[in-house]
Amino acid sequence: MSEFSVDQGGGRHYILRRIFRSLLPRDHIEVLEIGAYVGQSAALWSALIVEHCPAGGRVLCVDSWHPYHPPEDIAAGGIYVRMEAALRDGSAFEEFKRHAAEADPKAPIHYLRGTLEEVLPEIVRGGPFFDLVYIDGSHYYVEVRKDLLMAQHLVQVGGLLCGDDLEEQLSSTNAQWCRENGNRDYLNNCHPGVTLAVGEVLGPVWSDNGVWGVQKRIKGFGRLEAL
Repeated sequence: MSEFSVDQGGGRHYILRRIFRSLLPRDHIEVLEIGAYVGQSAALWSALIVEHCPAGGRVLCVDSWHPYHPPEDIAAGGIYVRMEAALRDGSAFEEFKRHAAEADPKAPIHYLRGTLEEVLPEIVRGGPFFDLVYIDGSHYYVEVRKDLLMAQHLVQVGGLLCGDDLEEQLSSTNAQWCRENGNRDYLNNCHPGVTLAVGEVLGPVWSDNGVWGVQKRIKGFGRLEAL
């Protein structure tokens, strides 16, 4: 087993499966993942496409694969030190490429290296219409807000915009505290930057165990009710 093959909450992958299946039946599904790290969720999306979509599809991942945590978070040690080391020495990117190489050709995993803002022109040239856009990159407020504002235009009508790490919704927490701590990754059992950005851009959303989602309507987004 790879050192990266940590169960990212088997429960969370179960929830991602539920979200994916809410799109069915569809012959072909295109997924955009923002923040891929070692590629475990990308591999899951690919496997689900192969299992459920007769015409296949693809997974496009966007990630810089560069260190990005501030000193305050790195000083906390643990996962931050391990992630920074894996990004710095390139082992995280190599593990992602291994997952991509093992994907079924019916649902290949492609990637663009950079931030969403940097690669957006290339994505738009290829047709900005994804059935599912999954945001799991930086958890810092400024970056999350940017990703949300750009990603919402890349979802086709009827498709899903979803993400991870929303333990608390803005409507049920201290908004001022989130603003004061939006540049920290994880404090007091939540990701304040994610809470603040999702609340400001989308408002209340469907969520379960940190995973959240909305569905694209003709005008704006609506809550997921079928899950």
